[in-house]
Amino acid sequence: MANTLKDYVYDDSFIERMNRAFSDLRADYELSMDADKEKVSELKAMHVDVKNQLSDLISYSSSSSGVISGLRGTGKTHLMLLARHEINENCFTGKANGIFCVYLNVKRLTMPEKFDQELFNRVFSVFLYNSLFGIVYPLKNSL
Repeated sequence: MANTLKDYVYDDSFIERMNRAFSDLRADYELSMDADKEKVSELKAMHVDVKNQLSDLISYSSSSSGVISGLRGTGKTHLMLLARHEINENCFTGKANGIFCVYLNVKRLTMPEKFDQELFNRVFSVFLYNSLFGIVYPLKNSL
């Protein structure tokens, strides 16, 4: 007999696993390349891709960039972790060859009170460069 949602509510083991899997996934959580491998494994074990959102995100990544947006708590970070893991796991092989997924926490971008388009472009360019350098440089050394 299949379990219902009501069965899971009273399952202490299930609740503990869910709490562990999602405990660090807050809005200010930094998604490092290595620290979240265990977390990704836990999320993969629990993820149910009902509307094919994960599959679609991964397949669209081969032809375009994208932005994931939505209300707080709707699973953006969860989806991003799983998609990034799948894409980067195959970035040197198969049909995903040459595609690499990067997470940038734009909350870390700070701007002066008064700025124009030119200043924004400069500040954002430096932010982007520093963020990508911090991701790509360690990869270069590991290849």
